[in-house]
Amino acid sequence: MEPRSGCPINAAVEVLGDRWSLLVLRDVIFGDRRYFRALLTGSIEGIASNILADRLVRLVEAGILTRGNAARGQRARYSLTEAGIRTLPVIYALGNWGLDWRSGPPELRRRQELMRAEGPAFIEELMDELRVRHLDAPPKPRPGPGAFERLDGAGRDRAEALFLGGRSGVGKSSVGYEIHARLSAADVRHCLIEGDNLDMAHPPGEHGLAERNLATMWANYRALGHRRLIYTNTASVRVVSELTAAMGDDPLVTAVLLTADDTTARQRLARREIGTALDQHIERSDRAARELEQLSPSWVHRVPTDGRPVADIAAQIIALTGWTGV
Repeated sequence: MEPRSGCPINAAVEVLGDRWSLLVLRDVIFGDRRYFRALLTGSIEGIASNILADRLVRLVEAGILTRGNAARGQRARYSLTEAGIRTLPVIYALGNWGLDWRSGPPELRRRQELMRAEGPAFIEELMDELRVRHLDAPPKPRPGPGAFERLDGAGRDRAEALFLGGRSGVGKSSVGYEIHARLSAADVRHCLIEGDNLDMAHPPGEHGLAERNLATMWANYRALGHRRLIYTNTASVRVVSELTAAMGDDPLVTAVLLTADDTTARQRLARREIGTALDQHIERSDRAARELEQLSPSWVHRVPTDGRPVADIAAQIIALTGWTGV
């Protein structure tokens, strides 16, 4: 198809200017996701399979990617061309604009912050390593860890916290335990704390008891070498600053608000609660849902749970943390 004009900016926009193409390239470059399923399940923006298939075809036709030949029953692997590798400075520039002019959760900003701090020479190193990965170029000798290793290690010595919030009946505990099981199977060190139990007493304890108990438990886990925490609590996504202050070591935070409509939440509560407590739980759950949606910060990830298996929800949240493979 003929371009609309000979302007080089137009030429670039016609290839890269839609909502998804640069995000697909971002995941190929930084996530080393080179197969269709990895790109689909690893997309934190939730790209649809038909859109992903279409963008991969477009990027191959534009000479940005190549698609390897796959025998029957095998998966085709995508590779960057030199033109595709040269999109990295474009993605880097867009990321810098996003840092300056848009807010977002800290865990999704730290990679860009490191690239900015390292400067243009670091971007050149990243492109050299992409040529080794995708074009079979010989590696250039450099002392110390490689550029992608340094990028992947950004903030790794820092504690990391996954806060799971949501109304009663949304499935926080089930999702938390599924995440725990998957991370354990992948041999990823972490700990899980059920925050709703940290101030469960009658008469109710004084204000701040849950945070004090969290501080003590986290200190014990830290002493054993843990630096990743999964914390489930109804209102956790509304009180992130209080929880991180209790942890005391400035963790990198991923906050997820699990959502469910009233019918789903009530059905789940009815299977869990019996007697007079059920009506009270339903009333509190409905009220909490409204407050959480209104008062949770915009950077908190909203993850719906209606009609979805727990394993699917857990996989999506693990992708948000980036904790697998580290």
